[in-house]
Amino acid sequence: MGRLTETDGAWTVRQGGRDRIWDAIEHHVNRWREHGAPELDQFTATPNGHTITWPGN
Repeated sequence: MGRLTETDGAWTVRQGGRDRIWDAIEHHVNRWREHGAPELDQFTATPNGHTITWPGN
């Protein structure tokens, strides 16, 4: 379980439970930015819908 709160324009994430979901999200957003923030039309997804890749990924 987690919580995302905003106070005076600053966001705070509180994570709980076994999986560190927000850490994983930040990791992937940073990788996306490092690759030049490719447009959505450059993404492909696997048939199971759980993996998204883009050129240079």
